[in-house]
Amino acid sequence: MGRGRKLPRDSGFLGAGLPSLKVHDDLPHLYIHTSELQFIPMALAALVFDDAAYIVRFPAVCWSTLTIWLIFHVGRRWFTTSVGLLAATLYTVAPVCIAMSNFGRYFNQLQFFVLLTMYFFWLTLRGAGPIDRRALWLTAFSFLGLFLTWEASALIAPGMVFAALVQRRGHLRPVLCSPPSGPRWCWWCSSSSSRRAT
Repeated sequence: MGRGRKLPRDSGFLGAGLPSLKVHDDLPHLYIHTSELQFIPMALAALVFDDAAYIVRFPAVCWSTLTIWLIFHVGRRWFTTSVGLLAATLYTVAPVCIAMSNFGRYFNQLQFFVLLTMYFFWLTLRGAGPIDRRALWLTAFSFLGLFLTWEASALIAPGMVFAALVQRRGHLRPVLCSPPSGPRWCWWCSSSSSRRAT
């Protein structure tokens, strides 16, 4: 678009309130988003299926199934087996989760990565001694998956830093003085804040 050209009323922010593009009157608005990781499972499903409904819904089913298992596992580790089973059952029959699988968006994938990041973060910080370096790397990779699923999810990082300060109050020295973790914490905080600014 040239600098002097005016946007038509239905070109996106002005018409729909979202970044979108109206290509033709017969086609719906194309909503533009930056969920890079969302399209990889759909591309893999397109190698197997020819029907567009299967291509959109099969990855959502896979992510939801993985999330059900993860909810059970995390509920069992954090509380009891019955809590994990109840939480997984409620998630399984939740109407909003079932309805979101029809959109072909990132909701199921986002739920999985949020819970996975929180679980690995908990494994990193539990106890009062040195942090678990393996769990810290897993937290970083799952946070990267979370960020590439939906960039606004980087807003979870300040809450995680606050949770680390509260969880380890009085025992911050092993967290901050661990040689490999110090640069990662700085990189993690700076990358999430710089990506939010752009």
